[in-house]
Amino acid sequence: AGLVIPSGVAITKFTVAAWVRRVASVGAERELARIVSLSDPSDVPLFELGYNKDSETKLQVGVGGALSPGKMTTARDLLPLDTWVFVAMTYDDMAAREACFYFGSEAKEVELVECVDYNGRALRGGPARLSVGNAAAEVARLGAKSAMFPGDIDNVTVYLGVALDATELVKLQRD
Repeated sequence: AGLVIPSGVAITKFTVAAWVRRVASVGAERELARIVSLSDPSDVPLFELGYNKDSETKLQVGVGGALSPGKMTTARDLLPLDTWVFVAMTYDDMAAREACFYFGSEAKEVELVECVDYNGRALRGGPARLSVGNAAAEVARLGAKSAMFPGDIDNVTVYLGVALDATELVKLQRD
């Protein structure tokens, strides 16, 4: 989908959240699978949320660039097979640790997994392409099938300009 971030505006906070159900990948181990991706018209990723590889499923984010070499959780196995889970990531370039990862399930209220330092980056304004389940950047989307998320994604939410707190994420998870 296409959207426009007002030109000249730097987005210093954002939130990405989704319900996901990962299924077993066919063939080689999937790496750098995207859940949500946003890129500019020149195919430079503004942000990407996904996971590192099938054997670990650490949540990973790229801000102002591609998913790799972005930052990831130390927590493993956050996306079990055939189970719906709620994942979220908030970014605030003024926070001590800018990127925070959250996890919940149908039986468990969303909670903070951990926050990581990302050295303060802002998203540039202008036209943007949003992709759910694959890379938004055409080069990554067409060049590597491993960029595709293996499974189902539902109730995707992207808030530009706000980093939701844990209480707001719980409400979002319940909606």
